[in-house]
Amino acid sequence: MPPEPRVADLRDEASALLRPLADLAAPVAPDSTPPWDQLVRIREHELDAAAGCAASLAFEGDFDGWRAAFARKRLGLAVLQRLAKGATADPTTIAADVLDQEVRTSTSSLASWLATLGSGGAAAVTREAAWFATATRRGIRSWPPPRGTTFGTRFAWDLPGRALRLEASADAVIWETRDVLVVVSGEDDGDGERRDLAWPALVAALDTGKLPASVTRLDLVSGERRRVPVTDDVLDTALTAAARAVEATMAVRFTAPPLTSPGRWCRRCRGRDVCPDVRV
Repeated sequence: MPPEPRVADLRDEASALLRPLADLAAPVAPDSTPPWDQLVRIREHELDAAAGCAASLAFEGDFDGWRAAFARKRLGLAVLQRLAKGATADPTTIAADVLDQEVRTSTSSLASWLATLGSGGAAAVTREAAWFATATRRGIRSWPPPRGTTFGTRFAWDLPGRALRLEASADAVIWETRDVLVVVSGEDDGDGERRDLAWPALVAALDTGKLPASVTRLDLVSGERRRVPVTDDVLDTALTAAARAVEATMAVRFTAPPLTSPGRWCRRCRGRDVCPDVRV
């Protein structure tokens, strides 16, 4: 199905903006899949790093293991899926069953990590997953959600001609109304909040060929719920963030890391033990 006219224009705009910045990425033939080992991935993490200290991208590596916050979201989304299908047990009971099933039946790295937890650790992850599911369910305007609503949806769009991919995740997508929900629990400033709202809107549009109607950002810590319609200004915010992240990521991978920019993000940087400018 061809994209909506506005999204067709948006794809052209994104390509014209990002292609010169990604010129050093591996070439990709038309209608071909980029080679995984040469793929440059631009995700929420790259956007945040480029907006804070782009030099921190030089210290990135492979996934270094599960943590409670990661497991909370993965298991919490599975709890939401069951609730949306009509499960009547309380979220904590469902979360415990989801965790048990993951350990017993899955060969994933998450299952391996969960299996190392003692009873106390498993109980804590169960409580966190139930909390995530409960808070997210409250962030959805109607429950049960409309038929076809999905949880834990990932969007991706490959830049034509180069091995560069934009990726975004949405905790819930109500396809019937084209509403997207993202759940955060961070310390974003105003710019970070705008990126949280704009990024999934852009990548969802580029991926699906359809423009979302709105994006809602739910902060688990403060309880704040903010919903914005997807306008040209929202998309421009995302395109600007994408350009900054692509430029920084390409510099780190192919030329030289950008200058450091110390700040509150230093405490989460993998290079904090070796960076001369670290601020803690």
